[in-house]
Amino acid sequence: NIIYIILLTGFGFHFKARAQMDDNAGRIARPITWSADYKEPAHSSLNRIIATDPNGFYALRQQKEGLLGSGAVHAVIEYYDRNMKLVKSRDLDLNVKGKDRELKDVVMLGRQLYLLTYFYNEKQQKTYLFAQTIKNESMLLSPELLKIAEVAAPNRDKQDVFGVHISRDSSKILVYAHLPHLTNQLEKFNLQIYDAQFNELWSKDVQLPYDDKKFSVDEYQVDNQGNVYLLGTLYKNGKVGSSKKLGGFQYDLLSLGKDGTDFQEFKIDLGDKYITDLTFRPSDNGDIVCAGFYSESKDLGIKGACFVRLNPITKQITMQNAKPFDFNLVTAYLSDKSKRKAQEAINVNDKNKEPELYNYSLDKLILRSDGGAILVAEQYFVETRNPYNNSYYPYATSAFYSPYYSPFGYSRYGYNNRVDYYYNFNDLIVVNIRPNGEIEWTTRIPKRQQTVNDNGFYSSYAMAIGGDKLYFVYNEDPKNLRPNQKKIYTTSNDKYSAVALSEVSKSGQLTTRPLFSNADANIITRPKICRQIGKNEMVIYGERGSTYRFADVSLD
Repeated sequence: NIIYIILLTGFGFHFKARAQMDDNAGRIARPITWSADYKEPAHSSLNRIIATDPNGFYALRQQKEGLLGSGAVHAVIEYYDRNMKLVKSRDLDLNVKGKDRELKDVVMLGRQLYLLTYFYNEKQQKTYLFAQTIKNESMLLSPELLKIAEVAAPNRDKQDVFGVHISRDSSKILVYAHLPHLTNQLEKFNLQIYDAQFNELWSKDVQLPYDDKKFSVDEYQVDNQGNVYLLGTLYKNGKVGSSKKLGGFQYDLLSLGKDGTDFQEFKIDLGDKYITDLTFRPSDNGDIVCAGFYSESKDLGIKGACFVRLNPITKQITMQNAKPFDFNLVTAYLSDKSKRKAQEAINVNDKNKEPELYNYSLDKLILRSDGGAILVAEQYFVETRNPYNNSYYPYATSAFYSPYYSPFGYSRYGYNNRVDYYYNFNDLIVVNIRPNGEIEWTTRIPKRQQTVNDNGFYSSYAMAIGGDKLYFVYNEDPKNLRPNQKKIYTTSNDKYSAVALSEVSKSGQLTTRPLFSNADANIITRPKICRQIGKNEMVIYGERGSTYRFADVSLD
């Protein structure tokens, strides 16, 4: 996740899109600046926008080799100028002395690009992580290959066993490696801290007082001073990977000083409230800010937001608070009858029947300069369906097929065994938290996105910060963008969808308008690729078939 720091006190940022539509007429009021149309190389897909510089931005593309794209995956780095013109494209050679390395990432530290790759040495039974400089002008790889981490363990599937996190000012980089599990051993991992030129600052093997079957590291970060923090889940009554149950788990935050010697453990606990999702950020004053959601029901939804601030130097939790969401927010989609029952449950303090929200994933934690925070979460879940699982499906009686066969798959009993996966990316909620942990406001951005068997390729959203507003860009059914529209239609994120721009003001007021039509732009927007690339600019990316293009939305 991108870490955003709000520079003004409170919720202070301002954004003005150069491309807007007239809500009533449904027309574009001002034109969007579009790039030229580009053709994708065969069997390739844009992975993400890596980084920016004063003159443009870098993008990472992954391409499969072979006639049908069934071969090895390799990396291509592309550079686009401020006019979104493709200036240079370079294939990054992952082969060294006849050995193919696996792509880890491309990162920018300061103004320098680095290629990160890993390789499993079968003879040594070790997995190595390498860093390699990419020359900014030519985008050629330097011949020097720097080994920055290794894990000794069998890894015949060539799995990525490393985690990497870069500090907010790009001056420090953390390489995290989970060490192999040994029977009846405690959780162990290795931490290595480097500066922006990959000079090692310190390294340490850390052992926790937990069985590694009961503890999982969920998130790790390094701050600008080189201190390391790890947030993990301790399963009290189960093991890692088991479903979370009421009272059966807790969150622990681990802190290691910048030389790796000062180890501290903080248990994040809300008493009779159960934290269901938690994240953290190191703040500029040295405090650690944790924020997330909590539940009071056995079904473990989310009833409200929690906020914890701790001081790793004094080893004290200096502030802790938890507040429920507004009743109207959590009952927005309930019928009048269900709302009455929910209110009755609140009146009699029946925690298991009080209303809560479900299936929300905590995406972003934004620190306010006054010590508060903003949370952004999206409702996400996957459904499995077998729509043709009966022998009376029309194909089963067709003259062209036997009673035990359909073109969707077959079994010896005439039942279809194919399973479809429905990916749902729905409402967003934005929670603004005061420095004392009180909820200042919560805003719901209604949307319904459902696609089948595509991992939500065109779903979800992109976010930008500017001035005194938050901005969210996502694909939407055009009917939902009509004035005074109450019913919410589900969009399949296809060529008939529109791109919506939702603005959330510093007071929590929501305004949503159409930005452009995907059909008119001859693309389908991919929100997960879109990115704010500077203080005054956001890039939107879309593709259709083998054609792709960018759009520029200026921050005013």
